[in-house]
Amino acid sequence: IDPNDPSPSEYDPATAPGCQAEAERAVPSPVLYENPADSSETLRQRALADARWIQHESEVAACLAQQGHEPFNNYDQADDIVFQRLYDAGLIPPPGSTGNDNVALLEHGSEEYWNALRQVQEFERGYAVAVFDCGGNREENADLLKEIVSDLLADQ
Repeated sequence: IDPNDPSPSEYDPATAPGCQAEAERAVPSPVLYENPADSSETLRQRALADARWIQHESEVAACLAQQGHEPFNNYDQADDIVFQRLYDAGLIPPPGSTGNDNVALLEHGSEEYWNALRQVQEFERGYAVAVFDCGGNREENADLLKEIVSDLLADQ
């Protein structure tokens, strides 16, 4: 390590000496982000806010309601609907429960516990099938999101 080398935060290939900086100046590079996870999450949020994705989720929710199932505003809320069943059945504590708030849970392994779990699983399977039948399958969702992300990247 050369003590005369600039620190990473001071390094600028446009003005730095040496062969690495020269190579960086000679070869165009893609845009680099300081935190790629932030840029990926930003892109994801933009895709989920796209009118095509919102329309898709609205159509799936309307179909669910038409079939007599609880609709959702977005796919993340579908998980919340299932978890609410688990809380209501006394199978798991609700979010924010500290263990000291007298939440009544069924005794793990008891007959009542297994019956409640079976009912929630039946609901979850039925709900998942309904979501799938309404156009909410992973492959189609992935294709739509890929199209949206591709369009967003092309517009940059």
